Amino acid sequence: MVSGLPSALAIERLPGCEFGLLATSDRAISDPAHRDSLADAWASCGGLLLIRAGELSPQSLVQTAGIFGTVEDCYATHVHPRLVHPTCSAIMTVTNRLDPNTGQPLFPPGAPCQAGESNVQFPLRRGWHTDCSFRWPPPDATLLYCEHPATLGQADTLIADAAAAYEALPPPEQQRLCSLRGVHCGFGLGRTEKDVLDGVPPSSREQ
Repeated sequence: MVSGLPSALAIERLPGCEFGLLATSDRAISDPAHRDSLADAWASCGGLLLIRAGELSPQSLVQTAGIFGTVEDCYATHVHPRLVHPTCSAIMTVTNRLDPNTGQPLFPPGAPCQAGESNVQFPLRRGWHTDCSFRWPPPDATLLYCEHPATLGQADTLIADAAAAYEALPPPEQQRLCSLRGVHCGFGLGRTEKDVLDGVPPSSREQ
């Protein structure tokens, strides 16, 4: 337990984990009284802060995100319009559910399955969720809010400490990795790996 915090907010190490913090509160997590404590927890959590907040409205979710920095507008960062929350353009939806009005995936459609239905699962449905890591500079943080959790035992959420993984490598391997250059392009923006390697400048959508 971190001392000196408001009585309604508790912050502790994630049980069974070597990095990350868990924040729980008996009042609204977006309460202004929590702002400084949550910001400090984020700065010291090693990259992962799990918040048990209960049900949040879109407005409360954006207010909570604002504790950690400026919240971007999805239209300004060129998120596909189908993925923008219908009442709050600061929220992007990540889902494999179908649009109840059209029967199409809320994500842009992938290749259809053999029976013709829209495919919404890997491996036929390609693409990683990358949190705009192809942008420069990339965002400092992403706040994910789980609205429809999977049934216990049917899905896992796995988070790895990449910094710890690098630090555990032998020094020669660290030096080898430091000499490499990664190329990450936003495939939805039309800029390919070849464009990057050929020196084609990014469009305004990628900056």
